[in-house]
Amino acid sequence: MKHVCRLAGGAAGEAGLRAPPTPPPPPPTPPHTHTPPSCSCSLTSFALSLLMLFKTNSSYGRWWEARTLWGSGYIAVRSILRLVGGGG
Repeated sequence: MKHVCRLAGGAAGEAGLRAPPTPPPPPPTPPHTHTPPSCSCSLTSFALSLLMLFKTNSSYGRWWEARTLWGSGYIAVRSILRLVGGGG
């Protein structure tokens, strides 16, 4: 009987089959130190957003003007080719 108990408990424990130790608890988190942005940062961001908006609108206006010019040129060429070629 001693032999069975020793194999069941003692030999398994000596062979390194024990449960791993629990890890230490994580370190405490530091206190919240984030400061909100200052007023000057907010004003700068607002000014930049307005600048981007106006630049986008002006570039879209230039694109639309170019599109209408290309469209009128295409219509003019098509009309001339219809007159010259007699298609229609």
